[in-house]
Amino acid sequence: MTHRALLIFALIFLGMFGLSPANAGDGVVNGVKYRPLPASPSLRVDPLDNSADNMVLKAEFEHLLRSDGFNVSDTATLVFSFEVRDEIGSWGEGDNRTVLELTSRGGKSGGENAKAKLNLFNSSDGALLNPGRGKSSLNMPTRYKIEATLDDRSNGKRLWQGWVTGDLGMTDTLTLKKNMVPYLSQVVGKTVTSKTIILP
Repeated sequence: MTHRALLIFALIFLGMFGLSPANAGDGVVNGVKYRPLPASPSLRVDPLDNSADNMVLKAEFEHLLRSDGFNVSDTATLVFSFEVRDEIGSWGEGDNRTVLELTSRGGKSGGENAKAKLNLFNSSDGALLNPGRGKSSLNMPTRYKIEATLDDRSNGKRLWQGWVTGDLGMTDTLTLKKNMVPYLSQVVGKTVTSKTIILP
C-alpha cells in the first residue's frame, strides 16, 4: 500500500472514530457541595415516591451511608432525598457502509498490484458520505438517572446535591439501579465533576 493510501486510511479512521465520545465506562457520577456538613451528621433517607424499587434503593442507601460514617435516623433534620428517572432507548437503521476497499493480486505474495478504493457515495450499501441500509440497531440505550439532594430542614438550606447515570445493558433495571447507588453514596457531601464509572 502506498503512503498516500495509508494517509487516506488514517484520515478515514480518525474521522470515523476520533470524534466519538470516550466510552471508558457505563455511567457518570456528579456531586455539588454547597455547604459543609456538620460533624457526625445524622440524616434521614427519603425517596420521593414509595415504589417497590425505591424502597429497595432506600435500604441500600441507608446501609452504605452508615458504612461511610453517617448516622441514619428517621428523626434527623438532615434529609437525603432521591428519585429515579429514565430515558427510553431508541432504535434506528444500522450502518453497513463500506468506506475503504483493499485489493491486491500478482507476485508471489499477491501484493504487486495493490489497490485502495475509497467509496464516497453508494445509494444501496452506503459509503463515506451516506449511511447504508442495514438492519435496525440500537442508537441510544435506555438510561437511568438517580438524583439526590441533602437538605437541612431546620433552616431550609441545601447542603449538597448529586446524580449518577447508567446505561441499561444485559442486566435488569433494579440490578442496574442498585449498582449505581454505591457510586452516589460515596460522593455525598463532596464535589465531583463527570466522573466516569464502571457498572457491573
